[in-house]
Amino acid sequence: MHIMFRIFSKYANDKFVDEEDKPFSALVVNRYASNILNTALEIIFSRKSQFVGSKLLAYSLKFVQSSTKIKQTMLVVKPFIESILYEHIVPIMMVGETDLALFYDDGIEYIRKQQDFSDSFYSPRNVAIDLLKVICSYKSEPK
Repeated sequence: MHIMFRIFSKYANDKFVDEEDKPFSALVVNRYASNILNTALEIIFSRKSQFVGSKLLAYSLKFVQSSTKIKQTMLVVKPFIESILYEHIVPIMMVGETDLALFYDDGIEYIRKQQDFSDSFYSPRNVAIDLLKVICSYKSEPK
């Protein structure tokens, strides 16, 4: 998912792609982006019934976040927005028992852990917060 996220974030938005890479950019968006996005959504949705590693979950959420910026992939994400928000983002962001225990035992370590950049890059919680911000700022077109 990390590799797919990197390819998508580099080539999906043709505004930022060099002229010689535009055909590849169109191929990525038109042929592969929706299938990869569906895989990312399946990974996110499967975490309710099976284990999904934190890095895989973080990159799947990042892929969904990047997908909201492209019209074609946003059409794939749009029907799942409510489920993503209420069934996945909110539970990921919630403070768990281990977080509470760390807060009460060592408050300074709890705060350091929340602000540690090296851990935050792969943290599903931080990526979920970023995705929530993107979804909340999204303005749908009038019907």
